[in-house]
Amino acid sequence: MAARALLRPFIAFALTVTLFVGCGSDDDSSTADEYLLELQSAFDRADVRFQPLTETINQDFGSESEEITAWREFFAADLEILNDLLDEIRNLNPPGELEDEHQQLVEGGDELVQAISETRDDIGDVTSKAELEELLESPALDERTNRFDSACIQLQQAADSRGIEVDLDCE
Repeated sequence: MAARALLRPFIAFALTVTLFVGCGSDDDSSTADEYLLELQSAFDRADVRFQPLTETINQDFGSESEEITAWREFFAADLEILNDLLDEIRNLNPPGELEDEHQQLVEGGDELVQAISETRDDIGDVTSKAELEELLESPALDERTNRFDSACIQLQQAADSRGIEVDLDCE
């Protein structure tokens, strides 16, 4: 009998924990910590895929045509990686307090995909390094890249202000 009396607080605690864990909110949103950590993981996976591309275009080329070809391949692969990243981001469930920043990131990413797609299409007509440089320094590409980066920076600042240790590596 005394053993049962001692177990009652533990049973009550176990039931409370079970009910608390089992009864979340009705929406599927995650906490800010969970969301930002998942976002960092998505960016990390994209970075792993992106790293070899960066190494390829940062090498010394024997000719302009080799460099132009490398950039064509870069934009084709970059577009695929960015689309995959955006799919992952779209599938995240931001908490209410980060929904606006999340939406800005998605919209900025969509615009960046459009700019990269246009650049990929335009690079097919490039015949010289000067034309390539002009294309790569396009104000439209810069503007859309900056919008995506700004949205990422807002999310990094949100993490920092909450004391959440993530590094979204916003450029």
